[in-house]
Amino acid sequence: MSHNLEAELDGLLGTMDWIPIFLTEHPELQSDGASIRHFFLALRDDEPMMMELAAKLADQIIGYCLPRKRLAKAVQRHLKNPTDLAAAMATLRRDARHAFQKYREEFPARSGEGGEMLAYVFVEHFLQAPMAIAKMHTKTNTTMPVFGADGVHVKYRSASDELEVIYLESKVHKTIDSAARDASKSIDDFRNGKQRSVELRLALDLGNFDQLDEVAQQALEDFLDPYSGTQTAKRLDRHACLLAYNEPAFESISGANAKEVLKKTFGDGCEGRRTTVSNAYKRRQLPEDKIVTFVLGLPSVAEFRSEFEKALSNG
Repeated sequence: MSHNLEAELDGLLGTMDWIPIFLTEHPELQSDGASIRHFFLALRDDEPMMMELAAKLADQIIGYCLPRKRLAKAVQRHLKNPTDLAAAMATLRRDARHAFQKYREEFPARSGEGGEMLAYVFVEHFLQAPMAIAKMHTKTNTTMPVFGADGVHVKYRSASDELEVIYLESKVHKTIDSAARDASKSIDDFRNGKQRSVELRLALDLGNFDQLDEVAQQALEDFLDPYSGTQTAKRLDRHACLLAYNEPAFESISGANAKEVLKKTFGDGCEGRRTTVSNAYKRRQLPEDKIVTFVLGLPSVAEFRSEFEKALSNG
């Protein structure tokens, strides 16, 4: 039976067109080996837009933390009454913030600085792969196991009739080398463990796929079921890694030429960052062709954490 899985999954994507406003990508010619894309926090005049980035990121908390079914139900129930819909959205945001805070309390070793949400919006926007499951919802449920990855997204490729399952990893560190080493270890541990089958099962049982038509849901299950799915051999396991770090180029910017200076200085460091990340993957013998890495230079990761906390608290 034919299906329209690609279009159905695309319909689950959020609109993340605000990302290029606050995060500037430095174009780099692709080379053999790791797929690495370089970004830095954009400037308004000579001021980094940290507060604005944190606020837009915090705006995504409902879709990130709560099951899509619950959001769809609230919208459908109150669609004809804007006042009730606004109240329902406020309730959802409060519950999402509670889930976020509870997650931090129960799993203090995890990032908790917004790095996982950064990875989430990067993958939705740049890879056009919707989130398979509101993992924060399952992690704060004491009956569910803790995920090995920071998130799971899916993308169907109709040309080859293959499904990419993208496991997220995010690290927010002071230095790019520390972030790359830590991410490499986490990906290596994940690939050598048994978490993949657990997360595929969770995606099947609790995934954000209620809005798909019945045929598309069955097609997705055929890919995701690791044991009895008829298409499981066509499932491609991939990784998306977000590495945020303190970018030294921000230390020397000021005045009318700030944007040009930052762009050039950041660009001059691309090859060094690529080597750092690639070497970290090689040390763990990771398959670089199966990893997409987003490198994000910030003026201060400590400031990012602080602004994100304020945005969550004030929203």
